[in-house]
Amino acid sequence: MRYSIPALIALTLSGSVLADASLDIWWHGKPQPPMAFKKDILLSQALKQVALSESIYWPTAQISTADRQQKVLQFKEQVLVELATLANWAQQAGRPALVASVENLKLQLSELSVTGRFEVPVDPDILRASGIKDPLLQGAYQLFLAPRHAELTVFGLTESKTIPMVPGMLLRDYWKSLTLDEDAEPAHVYLIDTNGQSHRVPVAIWNAERREPAPGAALYVGFDIASLPAEFTPINDHVLTLLANRMP
Repeated sequence: MRYSIPALIALTLSGSVLADASLDIWWHGKPQPPMAFKKDILLSQALKQVALSESIYWPTAQISTADRQQKVLQFKEQVLVELATLANWAQQAGRPALVASVENLKLQLSELSVTGRFEVPVDPDILRASGIKDPLLQGAYQLFLAPRHAELTVFGLTESKTIPMVPGMLLRDYWKSLTLDEDAEPAHVYLIDTNGQSHRVPVAIWNAERREPAPGAALYVGFDIASLPAEFTPINDHVLTLLANRMP
């Protein structure tokens, strides 16, 4: 189950106040000069006014508010506590390999910067051309942007790293290049698209699905839930929620 973040209401992205609009801009994880508007503005119009020295890779762009980001940060702390509880159980159960996997994942997530993204396309051309209602900005927002990097970022029960992408290379081929931990799911891997949507993709030789990841996507090697106590069944979903909100 995905962590519940309030949905858009009346196609308006609600910020901290209901007067004017402002954007705090983050470029590849670093703050930039903010933008302020004297009146409410459509999201597509605001995006058209963003000027940076490099080209923006819109598929990874995200918009949020400080309040939404804080809620995801709080959820991140809850997930880290959940993982610590799992590590304690594994220690008592005499499963050192699982302890090592959990501690590795805890480190990966502790270093993860999160956003609290709204589930809306942050691309001026898509907003104007696709028939999607263009949200009205009211209040204070955070806009997270980055350039295009032809990389796939790997998380989970394996070594965390970025892999240069090869045109035409399938998700299974990237997965095959990884060394999986003992308690990793053996026949599926999770793909987190640039829009934050996640997919559990079959990758074993007998069930492989042909899927080519997009630049900027993430791969998560999840726990084999069958090897864990029932209370930890949601752990992969909780991790996926954080990865869907990772800062570009």
